[in-house]
Amino acid sequence: MSSSYDNNRFPARNALNDNDSFMHTDKGVGQFWRGLFSDGAYTVTQVRIKNRADCCSERLSKVNVFIGNELCGRLPDIPKGKDGKWYTLECKNPIIGTSIKLVTTRDDYLHFTQIEVYALKHQKLSKPKSASKFIAQSAGEAYGNYASLSINDEQIMTSSDKTGARGMNVVVLEPRTHNILIKRAYDLKEC
Repeated sequence: MSSSYDNNRFPARNALNDNDSFMHTDKGVGQFWRGLFSDGAYTVTQVRIKNRADCCSERLSKVNVFIGNELCGRLPDIPKGKDGKWYTLECKNPIIGTSIKLVTTRDDYLHFTQIEVYALKHQKLSKPKSASKFIAQSAGEAYGNYASLSINDEQIMTSSDKTGARGMNVVVLEPRTHNILIKRAYDLKEC
């Protein structure tokens, strides 16, 4: 946290408990709470924040939520009497980051009781080491109406039909993790 309120009576870790304890900063614009993802980067799509349950719900108004250094969104204007309510922010686009940060935009305290981050573990895609040669082919009626796929000179798929092959969509997955390694559409012009 950027600061601690009342001799750190409400520490940063309280935001990660499954009860109504809460974290609390001093008053001011730019006060923040930040949490690091314990095992690297994640692709974040949604964040949920639960307001303090016993009072002062309006203090969470217009707080910015960042994933890494990129803004996911801003909490709405929250009226008094919304204590203990959950607020959901959908990131406009998925954001890759290693941390989450809530920052005040008004001269007020920052406090909340729980936070949830919805994300997928970020994986870097790379060419499979075992596949050094990849060939996708398709042809129309004049050439036999076929589509084929080969990896390392081994044909792994062939198709043909009477109406003519119009091309193919190719998706290659890494067998262990099912990460997409290749995703491409081929049409007749690329034969």
